[in-house]
Amino acid sequence: MFHKSLLALIDVITLARARGDMSICTADLIRSMDGKLFAGVGLSAHESPNAQFGRVLSRVSAALGLSIVRRRKSVRDDAGRRTCTAVWAL
Repeated sequence: MFHKSLLALIDVITLARARGDMSICTADLIRSMDGKLFAGVGLSAHESPNAQFGRVLSRVSAALGLSIVRRRKSVRDDAGRRTCTAVWAL
């Protein structure tokens, strides 16, 4: 399962680079891979699937050629709720 997710992540990043994007945020990566983004309302950062995805992304960022540009950018999820995301240089 993790292997398929990693390949999907690489595909999303490759497509963003091919479009000429200079950066991408964790929220956009989650939307591209899951088809949706919903804030973990009532969940701690330890329990949130989005936060867990962000932690894994941080661990593999160098291998993917990503570097952090901004740690906490305010965005809205697909239900209009505020959440935070990290921005990555491609």
